[in-house]
Amino acid sequence: MSIPNLPSSIRLVEVGLRDGLQSVQEAVPTEDKIELIHMLIDAGVREIEAVSFAHPKVLPQLADAAEVMARVPRLPGVVYRASRRTFAGPSERQTAAWMN
Repeated sequence: MSIPNLPSSIRLVEVGLRDGLQSVQEAVPTEDKIELIHMLIDAGVREIEAVSFAHPKVLPQLADAAEVMARVPRLPGVVYRASRRTFAGPSERQTAAWMN
């Protein structure tokens, strides 16, 4: 079946790591976050909003953002994104994490 006027492809950005985990009461271990990223990549996800560089006092569940980004696999075609709650330019944590 063909439906007219639909795009030939879509862009899917996974935000569950950042958006979902920020509302969890208890912090999820860094190792579990890395494992989830591997699972997303294995499932074919190619754009992942993995972390937030908001101040750790604001989002303690994501205080390990730099460590997560240091440990994610750097694979061709996989793009990582991060959110942050400031407009003053990249934070030291974000710069140190080598965001792409």
